[in-house]
Amino acid sequence: MQYNDTTLLTIMIPTYNRNHKVLLSVERLVSQLNNNVKLIIFDNCSDIAVSETIGHIKHENIEVVRHSSNIGMSANFISCFEACQTEWMWLLGDDDPPALDAVDNIISDICSYNDYSFINYKNPYAIKRQSNFTTQGLEGLIEGMDDFGNILFISVGLYHLSKLKPNKRFANQLSYSLAPHLVYLFTGLQEDAKVLFSNKVLHDFSLRTTTPDEDWSWLSLSLSIPVLYEIPLNIGQKAKEKFAELVLTHVKKPSQIYGIIEQPNTINMPLYEKRYLLRQIYFRSLLYKGFDRYFLSWLWCDLKLRIKYALKKRDSTYNIERYKRI
Repeated sequence: MQYNDTTLLTIMIPTYNRNHKVLLSVERLVSQLNNNVKLIIFDNCSDIAVSETIGHIKHENIEVVRHSSNIGMSANFISCFEACQTEWMWLLGDDDPPALDAVDNIISDICSYNDYSFINYKNPYAIKRQSNFTTQGLEGLIEGMDDFGNILFISVGLYHLSKLKPNKRFANQLSYSLAPHLVYLFTGLQEDAKVLFSNKVLHDFSLRTTTPDEDWSWLSLSLSIPVLYEIPLNIGQKAKEKFAELVLTHVKKPSQIYGIIEQPNTINMPLYEKRYLLRQIYFRSLLYKGFDRYFLSWLWCDLKLRIKYALKKRDSTYNIERYKRI
């Protein structure tokens, strides 16, 4: 794909084995593409190449990049950032159908907020944002954001890449967090960087067909998201503690983890695997604390597991990959 001086925006869709969901998004985007807007799909070696699924759609501003092997979700996100050659990038989830006026709204905001470093749009399922507001710098972002999940959700982020100065080493090093896009953002924001929290909605979620079984695994997320706290951020203690609180909104409590690993689809997971998950998630969630109010809950859940498994016969039919969907 050739870029020209007028290209403002690249829409990046990282995907794996969601070809028909990607097709829906492409069909809704194709009429919105022009010399200002390009679309690149990063196919993480899907079983059926995405290029085959959308091959009947011909447009000079659509490109599919296919990895030779599955490099993992986080690495595929990073590929989008590394490949983008335009000032602005919209990272769009493969199962989040865009609205038919999404690009018009984005281009309008690019013109109105060209000195901003990042724009966070509204996911109506996550927050009840009633109006636009602005924060400045990383501390301002951390202390002012209305919902961490709305920052974590990839499809509502518009990155002004020419204004962000990310630490790419840490983005790769901390990709296990499952949120390398946040490492890019948090390490890339300059002290005077302005961030817009927009009330606009870029998607038509009435068309979203992703089932809970296809969505993020809370086990994987609870195990991985605390890694974000390892980002070496130049912020004050108050903001650091606030950041910890935000991260922990996406870590399940010991009793909730116990409930997940004792569901029918994980009932035959080996005891040592369950205890490992319960222990690792709890201790990683401590972050800067020595212990917290969930310590006794963790001990009790661990004890319940040991007692329960001492009283039952082991079943070796469990598929250990079942809970590692990410």
